[in-house]
Amino acid sequence: MSRTGTVERCGACKFLRRKCVKGCIYAPYFDSEQLGTTHFAAVHKVFSTSNASKLLQGILVHWRLDAVLTLCCEALARVRDPVYGCVAHIFSLQQQTCHSLGVMPRDLKPENLLLVNKDDDFPPNVIDFGLS
Repeated sequence: MSRTGTVERCGACKFLRRKCVKGCIYAPYFDSEQLGTTHFAAVHKVFSTSNASKLLQGILVHWRLDAVLTLCCEALARVRDPVYGCVAHIFSLQQQTCHSLGVMPRDLKPENLLLVNKDDDFPPNVIDFGLS
């Protein structure tokens, strides 16, 4: 509650421009600060409010925080990279790990390169190391 006695809206309800009711499913996970509103905006854009609500209602309460964190992570990644989302980051980490271990690809050809971004300052990622 704020000083005036009114209930402060959660980040989701602020984004949706609606009153935050007592049992709001989003209130424990999206704070009223800018970060909560920004994260919910990404979740709303990628998954829709209805789908996110249905997902959270179908999960046990003690697992909801993990689900919200996962939703936010994937949504923010999809906003940055609509095609690959989190997979682009996984490819990048895989490449860094393999290079740090001295593992090099056996079959370097155009089909095995992933361009994460069309900008010149983004290097291509090798996606098939031929390890079997």
